[in-house]
Amino acid sequence: MFWVLEGILTVRVGDDTRDAGPGTFVCVPPGTLHTFANDGDAPVRFLNLSTPGGWERYMRDLAEELETGRPPAEVFARLSERHDVAFER
Repeated sequence: MFWVLEGILTVRVGDDTRDAGPGTFVCVPPGTLHTFANDGDAPVRFLNLSTPGGWERYMRDLAEELETGRPPAEVFARLSERHDVAFER
């Protein structure tokens, strides 16, 4: 779930891509491929709520790896596998 507070957040849910402005709420059904980005020049602020719990473990592990700079791709692959996260290019 994404709730946009400021700026324009581009959100893709499945095959649908939309620009979400302040006050917009986007709900992503479980198991649905999704992504989000700031495609503009202005900052974007949003709340991201994830349920059920568990995603926070991935985020903590990722933050730990990012403390010393951008880790190599192998680190992202290992974390993704450990936390059952898939990224698509």
